Amino acid sequence: MKTILRACFVLVLLLVATLLPFAPGRHDVLALALSTVAQGLGYAGLLLVPFGVLWFVHGLRNRQDRTAADRIRRRYALITIGLATLLGLAGAVVGAAQAGYSLGVALAAAVLVTARNAVTRSLVRTQMDIGPDSLTPLCWLIAPPLLLFAQWKIAPEATAYARDRAIANAAPLIADIERYRASHARYPLTLHSLWEDYGTSVIGIPRYLYEPQGDSYNLFFEAPAFEFGARVIVVWNPRDEQVATSHNRDLLEFTGADLEQRRGYITAHAAAQPHWKWFVFD
Repeated sequence: MKTILRACFVLVLLLVATLLPFAPGRHDVLALALSTVAQGLGYAGLLLVPFGVLWFVHGLRNRQDRTAADRIRRRYALITIGLATLLGLAGAVVGAAQAGYSLGVALAAAVLVTARNAVTRSLVRTQMDIGPDSLTPLCWLIAPPLLLFAQWKIAPEATAYARDRAIANAAPLIADIERYRASHARYPLTLHSLWEDYGTSVIGIPRYLYEPQGDSYNLFFEAPAFEFGARVIVVWNPRDEQVATSHNRDLLEFTGADLEQRRGYITAHAAAQPHWKWFVFD
């Protein structure tokens, strides 16, 4: 029973980490990194499934032979713990790349401590001679696909929710920008500032960014995404002249049609809300 509870706890923890950047709340700089790690483990965890199958089948075949059952349990337990540890350390590397070395070190330390405890429990179980263990291989067999399936199911709703929430919360800022234009006969030259007074209220979206564009302007933010390596830029423009660019050097070196060819986005999509558009970059 404890094995099942531990597996359920890990699944819930990984799902919460996955959803963190898409949830309402104040910006958290670690949220996106933790979500990326959790999403990566959803895919990488499938590598554990074959070991779970072999462990479970061999355990059934040798359930009457206590010595063979103990040997099989010890062998497959150590193999799966070692593989899970490698996957966890790979996740720590991803976390370090996303949010800095501090997060990577913390995740690596947590993985190593968990692996040590798992090895200790496995050896103690063998020494206690308490018979075959069928729950652990079942967890390795069922939990990774279940996690990945849950992540796939919630991905479209989570991304749309975060994007739509940030779009809706931009309304006061847009109204103030238009009020400024009515008073000064032009749009502001910049809104760059140390403190942000118009929050997105989405944990994975730090702030709105503003840039003049001719007689108009772009208001934009980067939305969290489930696709690995993908970056989603959501842009408002009152004249529906939204643009987004991958490299600032291109803005300095190219103009006109040459610049348009080098914007760098893969796809562009019109949002359901008027004057909003979102661009997907790789």
